[in-house]
Amino acid sequence: MAQELVKGNIRRGLVRLALPVIGAMLAGALLNLVDALWISHAGVIYLAVVNISSFAYWVLFAVAGIIATGANSLIAHRLGESVHDPQAAQKAVHVAQISLILAALLGIVQLGLVYRSGYGVMAFMGGGSEEMLPIAQMAYAYLGIVALMAPLICINEVFSAVFRAYGDTRTPMIVGLIGFIFNLVLDPILIFGWCGFPRLDALGAAIATASSFVVVFAIYLYLVHWHVGSVFHLPRLYPPLQAWQATGRILAVGLPVSVASMIFSIVYILVTPYVSHFGPAAVAALGIGHRLEGFTYTVCQGIALATITMVGQNLGAGYIERAKEAAWTAIRWAFYVNLTVGLAFLLIPDFLVGFFGEDSELRALAVSYLRIISISQVFAGVSIAVEGIFSGGGHTLPPMLINIPISLARIPICHYFVVLVGAGVDYVWWIFSLLTILRGILIFYIFLMGWWLVDHEIADSQRAKRRFWNWRPSRRSSEA
Repeated sequence: MAQELVKGNIRRGLVRLALPVIGAMLAGALLNLVDALWISHAGVIYLAVVNISSFAYWVLFAVAGIIATGANSLIAHRLGESVHDPQAAQKAVHVAQISLILAALLGIVQLGLVYRSGYGVMAFMGGGSEEMLPIAQMAYAYLGIVALMAPLICINEVFSAVFRAYGDTRTPMIVGLIGFIFNLVLDPILIFGWCGFPRLDALGAAIATASSFVVVFAIYLYLVHWHVGSVFHLPRLYPPLQAWQATGRILAVGLPVSVASMIFSIVYILVTPYVSHFGPAAVAALGIGHRLEGFTYTVCQGIALATITMVGQNLGAGYIERAKEAAWTAIRWAFYVNLTVGLAFLLIPDFLVGFFGEDSELRALAVSYLRIISISQVFAGVSIAVEGIFSGGGHTLPPMLINIPISLARIPICHYFVVLVGAGVDYVWWIFSLLTILRGILIFYIFLMGWWLVDHEIADSQRAKRRFWNWRPSRRSSEA
């Protein structure tokens, strides 16, 4: 598989990698959307419950990404090196083994933290008002059910990353779709009490989601132990002691990306009380906006994950020009996808929000959110693609140094406008949008500077300054 990714047409190879990843991630985004649609019919209160807990839920996946991102990048590099050094293939297997063990340990730590601190976090997000207190209590119950699966969440993310690193993005897509279908069927049964089950409202959605993680884990376990056709098989022996030296590299690559994602999610936890100041409808509207944004996020994230493998294997094999072409291709794709969605948010927000019930206050707030956030969609998409490029190059620190300060800036700015100035919730939406634009500009700039190629090649400054929409790959690099 490594041989295929370092030869042939780059765009075709990137499409082959990216489409299954996008399909799997879109299934997850669609699942979140379907959850919201079902729960919105149970009432605005329950939709606010799920939306508050979802920000902490994101932290679970961001933490899982510490190991998954590092594993994806390092395994891809080892497989690229195997083109010239056959022993590197065995090193890739050891990295996968170590990553799975680390993922299980990390998930156990997450589980303990949720049960120790989860309620305090939910109460904080509710803003301390009497109106939001029952919502915070239900949100903690929802989060507690999902958090039971934290070890499986981490392990599943690493399994998916391992298959992607080997160039097999189709298997994670199929496994993800099976989990999605299972969740989709179970959702209304448990939320509304169909087929003789008790009506559980938001907690039913939590149980359905947690159950789907068990199904996905069981399938992956079967594939890596018993399925003959898998690109990766988990050896029954533990990796040798010297192989554990890869732990530092896994963390060094995965930690900056995941810390940035964790900070981003934690900032939303800290900012949510300012949104809660405007009532449950504002919190629900924020959740609707995020779920609709989730479609562009997942497409761009799918492109980024495929880019990690393509860039990583080509840099590992020493094919710098092919890695550059893959990087520019990913950026252009993210640009056009998010341009299309941004226009939809601007022109037809009423239509998009109309699926989430008839509550007039909720619809007005959600429409306002989509229109304001529409102008930042292109910048958000390009920054996600560039982060994948940096991960493929094994240099994830520079994007983190941009992401964290800009994410943290939301807190004092929201405090100033909401508490000190007494501005409306639209100001919060504008803060989100403008800071996303700033982040996109800065991350694209460090890409142009060639910092993702450190240790490989210093990018030619004139080539780096070409506008990406006019960039054309050389025929030689395409057909290498």
